[in-house]
Formats: sequence, structure tokens, C-alpha cells
Amino acid sequence: MKTPGIYTGPIKNFLNYRKNPLGFLKNIHDEFGSLAYINFMNKDVFLVSDPEDIEHILLKNSKNYLKGRTTKKLSSILGKGLITSEGEYWKKRNRLIRSSFTNKKVSQSSTLILKVVEEWIRQLEENKRYNLVEEMHKVSAEIIFKLLLQKKPNESLFNDVKTLLDYILYKTRSLFPLPLFVPTSRNRNFKQALKNIDDLIYNSIDKRLEKLQNKEKIPKDFLSLLLNNETLSDFSRIQARDEVITLIMAGHETVANTLAWTWVSINERKDLKDQLKELSSVVFEKNTLKEEILWDNNIAKKIIMESMRMHPPVWVFMRESISEDILRSKYKIPAGSTLVLAPYFTHRDKTYWKDSLEFNPERFQKLNPNSDVQGIRYFPFGYGPRVCIGQSLALVESQIVLLKMIKNLELIFEGKKKQEFNEGITLSPATNTFFRIKKI
Repeated sequence: MKTPGIYTGPIKNFLNYRKNPLGFLKNIHDEFGSLAYINFMNKDVFLVSDPEDIEHILLKNSKNYLKGRTTKKLSSILGKGLITSEGEYWKKRNRLIRSSFTNKKVSQSSTLILKVVEEWIRQLEENKRYNLVEEMHKVSAEIIFKLLLQKKPNESLFNDVKTLLDYILYKTRSLFPLPLFVPTSRNRNFKQALKNIDDLIYNSIDKRLEKLQNKEKIPKDFLSLLLNNETLSDFSRIQARDEVITLIMAGHETVANTLAWTWVSINERKDLKDQLKELSSVVFEKNTLKEEILWDNNIAKKIIMESMRMHPPVWVFMRESISEDILRSKYKIPAGSTLVLAPYFTHRDKTYWKDSLEFNPERFQKLNPNSDVQGIRYFPFGYGPRVCIGQSLALVESQIVLLKMIKNLELIFEGKKKQEFNEGITLSPATNTFFRIKKI
């Protein structure tokens, strides 16, 4: 049985996708439904949004699916980190790094996260115009650099991170990306930005290794946990670098865009902001942090989870089939096919969500929204063996930033009411992102 979809125009399909990724895939989804075939450059591509198919690919038969060609393109930046590695190598790294992101270790990081947020709020100026997306990127980058390397990034380092993100987008979306040895301005800027970040990471690693060898006291942070679990060899130095840059690139971008979408979503919802203010007075009572509340199913967590439902930062995941497979619908997936798993469409489908286009945090009365449905209808962090290891950290960090902002700042937004999308590697707001503040 032939999968519904588009079998002609392989080059045209790719160019249309490149021009407007979300719009192109939405048209495919709206016309053909939760499983659709797309001919991209004469390669078999399937757009998948059915919850039971998602569960089959990410969990039940996950051994048949690799991250695929698109993810491998990231190895020039991320090396062999958790995102790009596969097989036994990935399993070993995953076991090691996941042990550094237990709920207990995330809880221990909450005070440091709060200090970074407080410092960021102090430097904001009243009546100055700020870009919401940029500011959320700044504070989340400051948090991840502090957690990983005990460093505060300057403006130049922010720009270097942005250069790397822009290059990732170029490399994954271009039909024929120019190799790095071609001396274009893009390639030169990318190589310099990568060198700057690598120098910072390797400098931190080498100083930490020297202290470990001299049996000196070191900070109890992620880098120390990683190096303490590895032999102090050149190879583990490279491995540490790969994992640190992976966490920097993935760990701040998704949190930043989640926070930006959250503010866009609650901007005109006085009811939700009032509830957040009430919660913030409890969480930060007497200038302390009652971190245990952040693990409860509170209104801040519900708002963030609803924000990720309507605007999942990672709006599509890619997988590649190793051998032929058959999905719930009985359609065949040939070996070597690319599967585009689309939380953006699953999360907004009225078949699986009541009033699916309404922003309603109270739909998350249960912490696990997949517990009472067939398949996986909610997967902003992925699912199965390769679920994001930083999801607990992301939720705690997002709550601290949101609650501290709501407690100490009044945000006055400018711009258009209708929100548009910027479909980069992650999904961010494209308009209505400028604001001024009043400190409370």
C-alpha cells in the first residue's frame, strides 16, 4: 500500500522546504494527515505525527532508527557528543553523562541558577528597549556557561555562539554547502568562532585536569563530574570538549526559546501572571529559594509545559531507518528512509488535544500527559532511550527565570499582536519580541 504524499518534484520540494520549512510541512500535514511521503532529492522522507507511530519509532523499535545524515552534519561542531554519536559509543557516554543530571544534582544547581538570574536582572535598565529572544538567550547562555565552566560569557562569546548556530542552520538547509576549506566569509567567521569557544573549553578542561592531578580542590560542577569519571588522557580531554560544547549549544537555545514563547503566550493573560506572582512570593519567600516547590506540579511548570506544547523549541526530530519497518498504519518504511517526527503538529492536533489551539496550562494536571493515551502525544524533549538528558534541568531553570522575572520585573511589550515564527534549528518568535521593563 502506497503512503499518501508527494512523489514528484524532488528538487522543488527541497527548495520549498528550505524557503519556508514550517509552512511547507504544515501544507503536507494538512493535506495528507499524520503520515505523509515526501520526495526530497529522490530520497524517501516521511513526515510522522501520529502518537502511536512516534512511540514505535522512538521507543518500541528505536534500535531500528539512527539520528541520521542530518545530525551527522553537526559533527564538525559537536564532535562525537551525545547528539551526534551512535551505538555502543553513545551508550557508554549516555550512562556517564546521565548520572550527572539526576534530580539531586539538578537541585544542587538551583541556587547557582538563581544567582545568575538575579545578576542579569540587576543589569537591566528601565525604559531601555530590549529584544525578548536575545535577552532570553543571554540569560540562558550565562546559566549554562556558569554551570559547565564557572565562566560568565561576554558579548563576543554570545556572538560566537550565534555564529555557530547560524552555521548549523546553513549546513543542514543548504543543497550543496561549501566545504570549510573554501575561504568564504561565512566559513572564516565559523572557524574563528569555533576556535574561540574551543579555546575557552580546553582552557577550562586543562586547568581542571591540572588541579585533579595535583589533588587540589575543584568546583563540584558538571565538568568536574565528567573528568572524575574518565581517565586523564588526551582522548578523554577531547570527549569532555565534545560533551561540553554539545550541552552549550543544545542546552541554552531550547530554554531561551521556551522562555520567549512563554512570555509571548502570557503577555495578555493577567490571570496567569497573577498566579505566577503569587507562586513567586512563596518560592522566593524571605529572599530564599524553596527549590522543592519547583518539582511540584505548580502553575509555573504547567505554563512552561503548555508553552512547549504549542511552540516546541525542537519542532521536528530526524531519524533514519536501518532496515524496512511497518508502522501502525501498515504503511512500509523502506530501509534508509528519513523520518521527520513533528511535535509541532502532534502537539496541536485536535484529535489528541481538546481545544488544541487554546493556551491552557490546566490541561497539564498530570505531570505525564502521555499516561492516559495510546502512544506519545507530547514529546518536546524527544522520547525513549535518546530522550534529552537535560529535561529536568531545563524545567527547573525555566521556572526560576520565569518566576524571578515576574517577581522583580514588569515587562511592557511593543510590536505586532499576531505572532510569526522563526524556524531555525529551534522555533523562536519572529515578531512582537521587543519590550521595556519597570523594576518592582
